[in-house]
Amino acid sequence: MTETNRTAEQIGKEAQGRRLKKGLSLSDIAVSTKIRSQFLEAIENGRLEELPQDLYARGFVRRYLEVLDSMDLWPEYEFYFSALSRQKETGSLVQYMPTQKGFQKVSKVWIFALLLLATGFSLYLIWQQRDVLSEQIGSVAMMEEGSPSSAPEEGSPPEEVTVDIPDPGKVSEEEAPSPAAESAAAGVQADTSWIPGHQAETVVRDRPAAGAGRLVIRASGPCWIGVTRDDGGRIQRTLSRGDTFETDVDVRTTVRFGSVGAVSLEWGGEVIGTVGRLGEVATFEFLPDGSMKRL
Repeated sequence: MTETNRTAEQIGKEAQGRRLKKGLSLSDIAVSTKIRSQFLEAIENGRLEELPQDLYARGFVRRYLEVLDSMDLWPEYEFYFSALSRQKETGSLVQYMPTQKGFQKVSKVWIFALLLLATGFSLYLIWQQRDVLSEQIGSVAMMEEGSPSSAPEEGSPPEEVTVDIPDPGKVSEEEAPSPAAESAAAGVQADTSWIPGHQAETVVRDRPAAGAGRLVIRASGPCWIGVTRDDGGRIQRTLSRGDTFETDVDVRTTVRFGSVGAVSLEWGGEVIGTVGRLGEVATFEFLPDGSMKRL
């Protein structure tokens, strides 16, 4: 603490003695001056640094001295406050200079952590949508396989293999398999196309059937179809599982299937069933006389 002619503690003790001679307590001074007792006690004990800011401290001391009729002590207090202010200003200038620190490399660990988190979240979203993406990719692939660009060139000899179709008159209605059963049987049939001499079967139907002229296509899975009539009519459609497409064949009609194993045929009132493998692109010709063949 800065020394003056007298210390703040010595001046405070003299002011305290004058208060006691007047028979006043600190509570009496606090009521009269509206200054807290703890601040008045700090003045009398010389602990002026415990008072609020310098401006308030000066006001508290002056008010205290006025009540005691002891303003003759103010010059000594004022000299003390001036010295205390100079001491604080010197300390502030010294503390203003920041501590010099060496160069520190910024850590980039948090950047890699953020990238890792974003990558994991993206993979999680892809995994959640895996079924939808697989179905869309399969549909696009079948559309490309069933597009007209994949049709065989004109003039190329059609591959024909004759297969026997059971006579409807020899099979009773109870023994005849349902379309769903024929589709399931075709789906589990072993694929022998990789064996030499075993090529894809081609269905040829030369004889008319009862109710000829009506073609019904039932889908057991996604399949693209393209229907072309000799009178110029054209239809292209994508069938999903459970969809049915029907058309009357009154002129020569060709139907191209993007996945022939995903459909079951009913031609001329007779259930033909599945005539190929899943994912196999095939074209069939249907005539008004009830005959059909694979092109």
